[in-house]
Amino acid sequence: MVSKQYLGTSDTRFLASLLGMLTRVRNARSLQEKLDLLVEGIALCGWRRVHLYLIDHDRKKLVSSAYFGLLPEEVEYLRKNPMSYSEFERIIHSAGDSCRVGIAYYIPVAVQSKIVGSEFAERAVASHIPKEEFNGWNPNDFLVVPIYDRKKVIIGVVSIDDPVDGKPPTVDDMRPVELFIDYMTSLLGEQEMLKYIDRVESILSKVFEASPVGMFILSKSFNIVDLNPMVGKIFGRKREELLGSPIWEIFSYRKQWDGVRKSVKEGGVVRRDVLFRRGVNESFWGYLSIVGVKGEGGDFLGYLAAVQDISGERSLKEYILRAERLIGLGTLSADMALALSNALYAIVGFVEELSRSKSVEDISAYSDEILRLSDEMKRMLKEFVSYSLSRRKGGSSRVNLKRGIEKVLSLLFLLGKTQGVEIKKELEENLFVRANSADIEHLLMNVLLNAFESLRNRKEKRVEIALKRSEEGIVVKVSDTGCGIKKEHLSRVFEPFFTYGKEPMNVGLGLYSSQMIAEKYGGRIDISSRANVGTELVIVFRDGG
Repeated sequence: MVSKQYLGTSDTRFLASLLGMLTRVRNARSLQEKLDLLVEGIALCGWRRVHLYLIDHDRKKLVSSAYFGLLPEEVEYLRKNPMSYSEFERIIHSAGDSCRVGIAYYIPVAVQSKIVGSEFAERAVASHIPKEEFNGWNPNDFLVVPIYDRKKVIIGVVSIDDPVDGKPPTVDDMRPVELFIDYMTSLLGEQEMLKYIDRVESILSKVFEASPVGMFILSKSFNIVDLNPMVGKIFGRKREELLGSPIWEIFSYRKQWDGVRKSVKEGGVVRRDVLFRRGVNESFWGYLSIVGVKGEGGDFLGYLAAVQDISGERSLKEYILRAERLIGLGTLSADMALALSNALYAIVGFVEELSRSKSVEDISAYSDEILRLSDEMKRMLKEFVSYSLSRRKGGSSRVNLKRGIEKVLSLLFLLGKTQGVEIKKELEENLFVRANSADIEHLLMNVLLNAFESLRNRKEKRVEIALKRSEEGIVVKVSDTGCGIKKEHLSRVFEPFFTYGKEPMNVGLGLYSSQMIAEKYGGRIDISSRANVGTELVIVFRDGG
């Protein structure tokens, strides 16, 4: 069934006309122009009148969107008196398979009152074609074709009327129409996707431009392709100065960039503090995030980098760390003073016993104890001086964790002995982390001092420390039989200035600074505890080779 202008023509010419129409649809610029051409294409398949409605699901309404073969006044009438959404739903649910012709529903006048009611037929635009020209089709018959998206949701409906050949439609007659309906479905879905993409791109563009963080788009070779306005404010340079230049030029040290490049090229997401160059002579600390970006097909496109100026925050952190280190040294000094005082009292006692003793065996035994305690005091003071001086060291190196743990334990030996603490250790050899040795020792000292503090007034006093390699990296595990931490406090132990202890020197910075140090070198600290049972701290580091 085709329109009069193609009656008697070959199928080849008709097919060429259909393909030509689809080409015009593809080349049309606006969505409305495309829809107008599509309903014209449906008319080309043998129908004098075609009206397209799109469905507004939010308002439960059919919206007149395109038409063909209707007079302007008829279009205006249909817009004011459209098929309602409920009437359309009734057709779909009530017509059933008996009215189905392919994907369409053919509703003869004989069954209309049963399916949609008499009022619906009275509102329809009357046909201009004399009844005599139809051959089985009644001027009051109508045909509706639902438009489904790929999720089988109805997104529109096409009302078709007045067949050119005057006959009721067959499945074969409807196939060319179905072609245009399928194309329309694809077009509407595509248009919605384009609208969605446009909205997303608009939002992302606004975020990129207004972000309080400096953002870079980098090429595969790490050259700056685009940057947002905040970059200029952070780095004190104009946009045109940075565009096209390699990203490493904004780093204060090329060696830092080499480490970042290596990590991100191996497929990782890099997040770390970096010393950047501001202007010509000034440097500042920034927090860098950089990640590789791939397209839909998996093709590698480049990198996205973000920089946040944290120079003020870093200065505050360094100040807190210095203050906490001084507090830690003060606590350690007080504990050492007590341990040294106890050792000196013991020496004085042995000297008094030595002066009264006349037994050679007793004199020898007392002398050995005096020498042993003197050696322990000497070693302890030496380690304390070494620990204090190490605070001044900077830079990173391969830190032997076993050696660091043993150094801290030797400092705490007399303290543990004075308090009656049993120390158990199980340390693997040759495990390294790339860090500042003073930072690692400080972290370990904090954790162990916390464990010792929790043992005060406890009957069972035991600290266990283990060092081993695992799938996650290098793990340091410290557990104690101390007072433990209440469940409601556990989530806050890493907050600065939060403390659940009663010691006068405990200001709540120990675990906070420990966590800062661990994160500084790509590690983390996990904690588990039960009140009146004990606590376990697990420190995980990246393997430093």
